[in-house]
Amino acid sequence: MVPMFAAAVIIYEFLARWVGFKSFETWILNTESQEQLHKDEDSDEGEEFSLTAKMKMVMGVCQTVQNSLDYVASYCERVKNLFNWTIPFLSFMAATFLITGTIVLYFIPLRWLIMIWGINKFTVKLRNPDYEENQELLNFLSRLPSDVELNQMRIISKDSSKSKRGTLKSRRHK
Repeated sequence: MVPMFAAAVIIYEFLARWVGFKSFETWILNTESQEQLHKDEDSDEGEEFSLTAKMKMVMGVCQTVQNSLDYVASYCERVKNLFNWTIPFLSFMAATFLITGTIVLYFIPLRWLIMIWGINKFTVKLRNPDYEENQELLNFLSRLPSDVELNQMRIISKDSSKSKRGTLKSRRHK
C-alpha cells in the first residue's frame, strides 16, 4: 500500500509539472515564505543592523551551510567507497549483513521484526539503566574513508615510499 501511495505522489508531481499546475510542495513553500516574510517585517521594525553585522550573519550562515554540505558529501563518498570495495573487510561485512538480513526477512514477517524492535527500543532503559544509545550505521560508515581521506593516504604512502628509497640509496653509497 505504501509503495503505491509513494508512486501516486510521484506521478501526481510529474503530471502537475508537465501540465503546468503548481505542485503541492511549491504551494507550501510559497505560503511558508510569505509567513516568514511577515514575521521578519514585524520583528525587524524595532532593530536596525549595520552592513557589517549583516555580512557577519550571512558569512555565519554560509559557513554552516558549507559544513553541512561537506558532512553530507563525506558520508555519500563513504557509501560509494563501501560499494567500490575500497576497504574489503568492511564491504564484505556489509554484504554479509545484507544477505543475512534478506534471509531473515524472507523467513520472519516484517511485522514481527518491527514489534521486536519496538519492544527492545522501549524496554532497554528498564533492562539496562546505564545504556547509551549509539548510531551503529554512522559508526560503521565513519570507519570508511572519504575521497579526500583516500587522496591524503595516497600522498602519505607516496612520501613514505620515496623516503624509504632515499634511505636505501644512501646506505648503498656509504
